[in-house]
Amino acid sequence: MSITQTTSNSLWQRAYRQFSQALVNSDSLQHYVEPLFQPFTQWGGFSQQRAQLEAIRWESDQVYTLVLRPNKTWQGFAAGQFVELGVEYNGARTLRCFSISSSPEQFQREGTIELSIRVQPEGKITPWLPQALQFSQSIGLSQAMGDFVIEDAHKKHKRLMIAGGSGITPFRSMLTQACADSDCTDTVLVYYASKAGEHLFADALNEIAQNTPSVRVVLLDTERHGRLQASHLQQHCPDFCDRDSYLCGPSGLIRGARDLLADWGVADDQVHFELFGSAPVDVDSADAGGRVQLRQSGKSIQADGSRSLLDEAESVGARPQSGCRIGVCHQCKCRKTSGVVLNTRTGARSDSGPEDIQLCVSVPLGDVEIDA
Repeated sequence: MSITQTTSNSLWQRAYRQFSQALVNSDSLQHYVEPLFQPFTQWGGFSQQRAQLEAIRWESDQVYTLVLRPNKTWQGFAAGQFVELGVEYNGARTLRCFSISSSPEQFQREGTIELSIRVQPEGKITPWLPQALQFSQSIGLSQAMGDFVIEDAHKKHKRLMIAGGSGITPFRSMLTQACADSDCTDTVLVYYASKAGEHLFADALNEIAQNTPSVRVVLLDTERHGRLQASHLQQHCPDFCDRDSYLCGPSGLIRGARDLLADWGVADDQVHFELFGSAPVDVDSADAGGRVQLRQSGKSIQADGSRSLLDEAESVGARPQSGCRIGVCHQCKCRKTSGVVLNTRTGARSDSGPEDIQLCVSVPLGDVEIDA
């Protein structure tokens, strides 16, 4: 492509965004037009799959489960995967990612899936959803995504599962499916909650363990037992170094578990993990931080490297599109026009020239300009 063509395309894209902002206060006309077509289609779909809300079930005072019936274009899922929900919030389309807590067998048998969601007190969407959604309402639903699954080559391997808080949801799906297949290998689940009695699905997990000799469930609370430590694994899973390890929960648990397993000689290819909540920003670099220039909004931020570029942009009122906020769904992909950033999920540094980056897992290493 010639320089003239590139410049022309850039000018057209900028004019399109300005026109969309002036007309509908959105960078994309599609995000505005899509809801207008929803009443005229069976599922309200215009550019994505849809699901019908069957029920809302409260698991605790902080966690609720959405029971959804996807439309016929939805292709199913593997235990451990997640989906993206699309809802209208304050007139704008909002996307959020949630793990599927039910089994593929349930979907095949009943045509429904379950998303178990913890209310985030500081969040906008999770506290709002139970009050805003109505029975039989149509909701935007992506195809299943994610590679936090038990691959065929590993299905006969002994497993250690370490969960924290609502990070239990993919493990519930995995264990329920393995039992439905009558093919559950030797598995130890070590599940941490803040206090006794706060473990989600405790009855269902204990029932799986009682009915499946190859599964052992250990419920620990940090109030009495403290955070994850080697002595817990030595007591409840003495051969943990020889197992495939699956980790899911808050970033602190994941970071601690990975460090612990590495210290005990567990190979990286034995460890699989999924973050719940924001990806950790842990930058040991004198270069961390710098001035961040937002091209679209014209705003500038002096960042210290302790927060992601997504958090920095939102702190000054910018509203870049985002989804999972942990570097998985790529909804926050944005053009960096200059400067170097660090991907906190992979540890990779970018080049200094133009390229696409994920805002939610990127921190600046010096001055950066992004198209947000």
